[in-house]
Amino acid sequence: MSDPTSAINLGNNPFRKDLGRNEFVIKDSEALVLNSLAAVDISTGLVEFMDDVANLVPCGMVIMPSDGNVAHLTGSSTYKYKAVVQGSIIVRWAVTGASAITDISKPVYATDGQTMTLTKPTTGLLIGFVVNWISSTTC
Repeated sequence: MSDPTSAINLGNNPFRKDLGRNEFVIKDSEALVLNSLAAVDISTGLVEFMDDVANLVPCGMVIMPSDGNVAHLTGSSTYKYKAVVQGSIIVRWAVTGASAITDISKPVYATDGQTMTLTKPTTGLLIGFVVNWISSTTC
């Protein structure tokens, strides 16, 4: 076997896409904001704020509207605005219940579009893990 000597043509290879970044149609009247936690409702396929309710699957953090116009982060049945959501990221955030370096590797849950907690809610899914502890509840 030998190493390649020129660029490899991937053509239409789907693996070139950033798999952590996706676009989703925003739920009607849902007023998303930048850097909020988002989830897809599996019964509608629409994105909305993360919540600890059934049928929501965490998908990441809202990073921008797909058309670049921040006014288009509110869902509209007429225009079907889309949000770009980035998953597979590490963020510094206040996590309720975190208090020490021993919290590293503990599961993290979201109870809304901005609140993370170590306490597992009755309904809702895991959104990540503590990978670093800074101070107080900041991880």
